[in-house]
Amino acid sequence: MRRDAFGHTRLLRIDVHGRPSGHPWHPQVLFDALSRAGRRVAIVAVENSSIDLIFRNRRIDYFTETHDEEVVERTLNLVAADQHDFILAYQQEYDDKMHATVPRSPEALRAMANHVRNFDRVARAARDRWATTSYAIAFVSDHGTHIDPSTGRGTHGSNMADDLEVRLFWGVHFPV
Repeated sequence: MRRDAFGHTRLLRIDVHGRPSGHPWHPQVLFDALSRAGRRVAIVAVENSSIDLIFRNRRIDYFTETHDEEVVERTLNLVAADQHDFILAYQQEYDDKMHATVPRSPEALRAMANHVRNFDRVARAARDRWATTSYAIAFVSDHGTHIDPSTGRGTHGSNMADDLEVRLFWGVHFPV
């Protein structure tokens, strides 16, 4: 038995990416609230990633790309077009490398460095495009990680602190 964020009891098996196994799932999240408030929301994600799949069937513009580089390019184009009030860009490389190795392997750390570089590109584009307007920007993980003792590889999806507690970085810009 599991309780959701609202205290409702759920009898669902949850997979490693937080998706219920074998059940349709449609939790009410920030994207729904923004859409109900008349805001335009875009999600840009790597094809078949959890973010690409679990937030479908909503009043959101979806952009599915094959690789992280394409996600970043699409996000830069969306920032330049200035047609959305909220843009989520999801990169997959770190998750893939972490699962193939361990969370702090050289491969996983290189992938994280790529994510940070890409975030910097998007943040600079946002700063330039929205210099005269207020906006917020955040770098947020969708989960933490740990090493699975049975496989010796990186994983996530447990109720342990390493999987549930994540760091986020954000900033707010107010024009002068």
